[in-house]
Amino acid sequence: RKLGLAGAPTLHLHFVGCDRVEADSISTAEHYLDPLIMALPENVRHVTCSLVGPKINPELHGKTSHKVLKNTSVLFQFVALVYDEFMEHPMFDAPSLILLYNAGIWGFESWQHSLRVLLRTLPC
Repeated sequence: RKLGLAGAPTLHLHFVGCDRVEADSISTAEHYLDPLIMALPENVRHVTCSLVGPKINPELHGKTSHKVLKNTSVLFQFVALVYDEFMEHPMFDAPSLILLYNAGIWGFESWQHSLRVLLRTLPC
C-alpha cells in the first residue's frame, strides 16, 4: 500500500543485479520470489518478475516460466544483461517496482552507467 501498488491488478517487478544466488535455475528463482508474491494484495492477478543481471545463469537468458500462486498468474523471465541493455530488450516492460537486493552497487564501477540511465529514464 505504501508504494502505491495496492490497487494495481497487474505488476511488473524488476529484480536488478541478480546473479546465480537468485537465478541459477527456475526453481531457485521461485524459491526466493514466491514468498514475496504470496504477500502481494489479493487483487493482484498478474505479476511479471524480470530477473536481470549479467551474472545469472547464462543458460536461462531469454527463458520464461509460468505458474499460478494464490490465484495470481506469475511469469518469471530471465535476462542476462545489465539493466540499461535490458531496457532495449524485447522482454522489457515498464516496471511497477524495481528491486535491487544486495546488488553490489557500492563495489562495482560497472553499475554507474546503468544507475544513471535508470534514474534519468524511469520515475523514482
